[in-house]
Amino acid sequence: MPSTIQSPAINANKTSNKTASSITSDTMSGESTGSMPGSFSTEATKPTKSGPITIKRLTNGQLIRKIEDIDARERKLTLSSLLHLAELDRRRLYLNQGYTSCFAFCVRHLDYSEAAAIRRINAARCIRNFPHVAQLFGTRRISVTTISKIHGIITKKNCDELLMDIEGKTSNEINVIVSRFNPVERIHDKVRPVFVLAAVPDEAVTSNNHIDSDTSGKLFTAACGGKGTDLSKEPISSVKNDSSNCHPAHSSVDESSNNREGLKTLTRKLKYKLEFGIDPDLMSKIEKVKKLLSTKYPGNLGFETLFEELIDEYLERHCPEARKNRRDKRIENRKKKIDKQIRSKKQNKSTKKKEPKTKKKSKSKKNSINNPQITNQKETNQKDPCVCETKKENSVSQEAASSRHIPAHLHDEVFIRDGGKCTYIAPDGHRCNSGWNLHIDHIVPFSLGGLNSPDNLRLLCGGHNRIEAERILGIKVMKDFIKRE
Repeated sequence: MPSTIQSPAINANKTSNKTASSITSDTMSGESTGSMPGSFSTEATKPTKSGPITIKRLTNGQLIRKIEDIDARERKLTLSSLLHLAELDRRRLYLNQGYTSCFAFCVRHLDYSEAAAIRRINAARCIRNFPHVAQLFGTRRISVTTISKIHGIITKKNCDELLMDIEGKTSNEINVIVSRFNPVERIHDKVRPVFVLAAVPDEAVTSNNHIDSDTSGKLFTAACGGKGTDLSKEPISSVKNDSSNCHPAHSSVDESSNNREGLKTLTRKLKYKLEFGIDPDLMSKIEKVKKLLSTKYPGNLGFETLFEELIDEYLERHCPEARKNRRDKRIENRKKKIDKQIRSKKQNKSTKKKEPKTKKKSKSKKNSINNPQITNQKETNQKDPCVCETKKENSVSQEAASSRHIPAHLHDEVFIRDGGKCTYIAPDGHRCNSGWNLHIDHIVPFSLGGLNSPDNLRLLCGGHNRIEAERILGIKVMKDFIKRE
């Protein structure tokens, strides 16, 4: 609906009106000559006999000054356009031209895009109601986009304060200021499945002549200016880029048509749209992480890639399967290292000359001869690749036997054995299988003499872990325990 609000009286109106009028008169004087001030004519951009295009002849300093001059004139023309559009909207002249709204007039008559039309109309109405905004725009302190954003929240009371806040701010800072005037009660976390169009490699289309049903089972072809055509009702593999007759080609078309110029086969790809709110501190951390990853991803780093990097790193560090794989890899590397040392020692012994009998034996060697246990222990340590790891686990196991703490390797073993799911089985045989808030539970409680052995450990979710504890130890004991916690 066109705005019918009359321009309010503001202290700065007289000065602002003079500024707007002077800018308008200057601009109109340039328009009356029939050419845009500061612009190049068509002849100036054409190659001449004397040399290349005129713009390319400019020096660096001349080019910079020319751009600045054109930008200043463009800003005056933009302000003049907004002032005239505001007056057209006030008079509702679009109705006489056969359009139902100012928006329709801008899109269909002036050939604006829908987004540009909304920005221009909002900015024009804001300037009409608050002429002081035009002065700020003329002095480059705010832009059309900024004026469009504050339209609807600017009032007589907050006008001066709001305009002071938005001067010289970036787009993100403007969004923060605007959102402050439109608070929401709560941001609910949302996860929605959506399908997006994704390009299918030509090899997949030519080799199979169809798309695997796991992706979507439906193809689209982009042709005729990039418009997508729904091919879900026909067995389509490709389409010809023919601007006069944009129609899908049937599967009987020769495979060579897939490689024609302008051919693009698309399919639906499942994605998930996430929506949630975060604190400014977390947002600053995200920006910091994006900067750290900018070396690996020099282009625009999207949130999908960012979260994938962070989640992959967390799973690699904390997932029980990944920890077990790292542990097994360490043991294997130690085994290879020890085997290599044994082979090298054998080689050295075979190539080494025998020492003279008169040479005295070292004290350590005598000790090893006198103490065969030391020799056997050294040989065992060399031959057994897992001796260090076994010693470590044994020491941890001995400590765990007298402690409630469960070692990491035992935790991972139980987690992998139970499939990362709750093992509680109801009386009717139904298993819980929840993977949320899992705990390692002692089948025989530790307080009753239960051991930290895999046979006495199981995975239970938080709810079933408490139910089992209450069943064995009693509700009163668990309530006292929770109070202490």
